[in-house]
Amino acid sequence: MSQTSSLLALAACTALAPGLALAQRGARAVSLAIQPRAGDTIRTRIDQRMQVTVTRRVGNSDTSLTMTSSMMVLARNVVQSVDDSGATVLVITDSVVVSESGGAGMPVPEELRRALQGKRMRVRMTREGATRLLDSPDQLAQGAQTFMAQMPAMLPGHPVAPGDTWSHAMTIPITGQPEAGGTGTVHTVFRLDSLTSSGERAFISMRGTVDRDSSAAEMAEGVKRTSTGSVTGGLQFDRKRGWLNDAETTIVVKSVLHKASDQDQPPMRFQIRVTQRMRTTKKLR
Repeated sequence: MSQTSSLLALAACTALAPGLALAQRGARAVSLAIQPRAGDTIRTRIDQRMQVTVTRRVGNSDTSLTMTSSMMVLARNVVQSVDDSGATVLVITDSVVVSESGGAGMPVPEELRRALQGKRMRVRMTREGATRLLDSPDQLAQGAQTFMAQMPAMLPGHPVAPGDTWSHAMTIPITGQPEAGGTGTVHTVFRLDSLTSSGERAFISMRGTVDRDSSAAEMAEGVKRTSTGSVTGGLQFDRKRGWLNDAETTIVVKSVLHKASDQDQPPMRFQIRVTQRMRTTKKLR
């Protein structure tokens, strides 16, 4: 339930287990909404991998540097209350493991691991799956708050049938950009691909774009940037329990920086790829 520094958004790959569910032409519309039962404890695992590649031309050849960071979070989600608009959940991070390679300065440092380990926070989840932080008793650092408590809406606000689509947009910070403070808007189209024969489990695919907000951060004088981005993913939703069983997203943002006043200076290219997977590992009554 969460999201990268930023992303959280929102957060893949393709529709999960497409061969296990049957989409029937003309099937009745069903509700897909976050609605667990008060008192439920849902154990989740979040795996996030971020890869930043910087490429610039030196002499007659391109030189690239790739930095990678990974984070794994095991958490308990205690459902404190449920109403018609969503649920209030206490998130307890039991275990956090991080690693990095390729260079210093990656956005998942040891400090973030310490900030998350053993912490508790209350979040509000809407029926569409969007989350926001209600309070942070342990005074989480801003980066840790963003990672754990920001997730964009992924579910529709109305009944849908197999083959139906819906869309959401969300502004998120883009971690790993060449300058701090950058944001982007994720425009995503979701599709209900199929339901199991019992109708208890739904398989959803997602695809969209990331629009970079160039005005969100100051850049060096004369430096211009162009950016493109994409998001792909897949969700598996448990209608009986009212919870996402599995959600995987991949966001790729490519940026080119160049000096308009110096056409002889080669541009610098950045590619940020963030893959995040959240899955339910065990549910307790």
